[in-house]
Amino acid sequence: MRILLHLLKTTIVYWTLLISCYSQLPELSSNEPIECDEATQEIILRGDAELSSDKALIKADEIRLNNETFNTTASGNVKINMNDLRLLGDSIQYNVSTETLNSQKFRAGNSPNYISGNSASGTLNDLSIQNATLLLAEPDCFSPTLCTSCVEIKNVHDDNIPTQIIARNVWFKVGCIPFFYLPYFSYTIQDIPFQIVSQLGDSKEYGPFIRNMILFRATPCLSAGALIDFYRDRGFLIGPAFKFITNCKNKETFSDFKSGFIHDQGTKNELGKDSVGRRTPRSRNFIEWYHQQSFSENFQITGQLRRWSDSNALRDFRPKLFNNDNDPDNFVEAVYTGPNYFLTAFTRYSPNNFQDVPQRLPELNFQLLPTPIPFTRIYQTINARIAHLHSHSPRHLHRHDKKHKNKRDNFTSDRLDIYYGLHTPFNYQDILTFTPTVGGQIDEYFYKNTSKGSYTRLRGQLGFDLQLNAFSQMDCTNGTWGINGLRHIVRPTLQYRFIPQHNSGRRLIPKIDRHIFTTNINPIDLNHQRDIDSAHAQHVARIGLENLLQTRSCNYGSRDLAYFNIYQDYYIKENRRHHHWSYLYSEFGLSPAYWINFSLYNRIDVRRPKLSELNTSLTLTDARFWTLNYTTSFLHKKAHSDENRLQHNLKATWYLTPLTHISGEGTYDFKLHKITKETYAIFTQFCNAWGAELQLTHRRKAVRESKWEVGLVFKLLPIHCNLVPIPLPL
Repeated sequence: MRILLHLLKTTIVYWTLLISCYSQLPELSSNEPIECDEATQEIILRGDAELSSDKALIKADEIRLNNETFNTTASGNVKINMNDLRLLGDSIQYNVSTETLNSQKFRAGNSPNYISGNSASGTLNDLSIQNATLLLAEPDCFSPTLCTSCVEIKNVHDDNIPTQIIARNVWFKVGCIPFFYLPYFSYTIQDIPFQIVSQLGDSKEYGPFIRNMILFRATPCLSAGALIDFYRDRGFLIGPAFKFITNCKNKETFSDFKSGFIHDQGTKNELGKDSVGRRTPRSRNFIEWYHQQSFSENFQITGQLRRWSDSNALRDFRPKLFNNDNDPDNFVEAVYTGPNYFLTAFTRYSPNNFQDVPQRLPELNFQLLPTPIPFTRIYQTINARIAHLHSHSPRHLHRHDKKHKNKRDNFTSDRLDIYYGLHTPFNYQDILTFTPTVGGQIDEYFYKNTSKGSYTRLRGQLGFDLQLNAFSQMDCTNGTWGINGLRHIVRPTLQYRFIPQHNSGRRLIPKIDRHIFTTNINPIDLNHQRDIDSAHAQHVARIGLENLLQTRSCNYGSRDLAYFNIYQDYYIKENRRHHHWSYLYSEFGLSPAYWINFSLYNRIDVRRPKLSELNTSLTLTDARFWTLNYTTSFLHKKAHSDENRLQHNLKATWYLTPLTHISGEGTYDFKLHKITKETYAIFTQFCNAWGAELQLTHRRKAVRESKWEVGLVFKLLPIHCNLVPIPLPL
């Protein structure tokens, strides 16, 4: 009887425990019967035991759950899944209520981040790991590895999803080989904490060399590091570098800084001369900094600093950066955007001694966009600028020009410009739009370098814009080209501007904002012209014809199949800059499918007549296998040139596998009747995290570069790009 009473008591206690905490306990399951230890108040599960709660899923050979404290002890092949984090170990303690855990010798990870350590403790939002090893890709012999004394995995959003990793006393290794030490750094999950690009090469100008750019994640927003190069014939180049990126709502920041400093040990012939004929100094450096920051929806700052010790500093040691933009521009601009106006503060400065740059130190601008005058159909436009201008040419900038020999231009001017314009559009059934316009501008010069003191100039304009709108639609389909109906839009345009006395007072004005040669069509509206100090009177009509061919898009709206636009100016009154008929400008584009894109731009001298400029580009793409780009550039000879300029460029890429592709690029010069540059490369991804590109370059008639150059580039690939071949710029 006593035995029966004891069994009944045990059964009642067992079921009472289960029923009393049923609403609080996680789901439990096991292959063997569930046991209850009355002395320890523990529920015991054995044999593929499983505990499932709102935050975690635990699997182990044995699980013990305390009914009072909700402490869970899992032992034997323990596996814990918590949101995006997976932990493995022999014995792990986890509290279902407080969501805290403690473990000895465990592994955890979420592809592509993997971590192991001697011990771990904390919560899902703040987990501390001692003597940890972090793998930034699938384990292999070249995996980037971080060995650290302490790692903290934090969740900055408090949603139990790990987002940030903080490490201290870190050794960075490739496989088992240590490379450098960091006392502290922090990075986010699904992001790689390092950016490493290394280029090994050999050339006649430098001898064997190695170029490195190494950035490590100091904070979730800041990556800091350096450019570290070695050239056998030139020496060491070292300079700090960093990237700063934030992406908050209406508050975005992007800052990219690179620099390099070297005491060049090359010979005088290797150093050569810069673009203005001066000897290249041995102490050479460059600074490249671009910064863009949004403080709100309405306020943004953009700045760029490109400071070179000489015109060839970047060209010699970072040729790819130089080829992207070989004319350094330095400016800072702050823009405040109102409902229908802009307030800007703009500064353009010249830290380089080999450029003649019109500097604005600074320029403040208020621009009122076209705004209707109340109770009228008239729109008003205001553009007010005040600037301190400075133009300074280096001493020997024009020393080869007899006209400017031993002359040093140094102009300073304080100028106030106020433009006020009125226009009113007249529409006729969406077919014709006629917009007469009238405007005037005041240019006030203060403290010029003349004996006449300040000077005021008044200018005005009278004109109109005329545009016709016509279109036709055709119901035709073509599955091959993805055409679902056609719409042809035609827009003939006519612009007329009369600006009398545009050149009044030109002899009294320092020529700072002067005419700049360009092969593109120039604006004719007074408000948009920037050659204020050297402007001429203008009486011109611009004729244009715009064509656009569209079809329905498979997603939404329409897509452009082709366009063809032509423009030409007729100067009613000739001047020394313009004859009656200007160049005939035309542009043509064709994109009937996603895999083909053709564009053309040309400029024709109708007085001769002759072709003055022709640029074409053809791109063919098969995303899975190959891409092909063919461009031509033709420029008619000028008075100082003895022959036309015509170059052809062909670039092709062939994807052998999803991880490997080969590419080639060549430029043919018709003047030399030779291929002036050939580049061949093969790219492959290896060991999950690294990309390598072997490059071979051959040049003819190069000014500073070597005839032959070979290079091997290694790059640590971004985590989210591990399976995508990407270019390797340095």
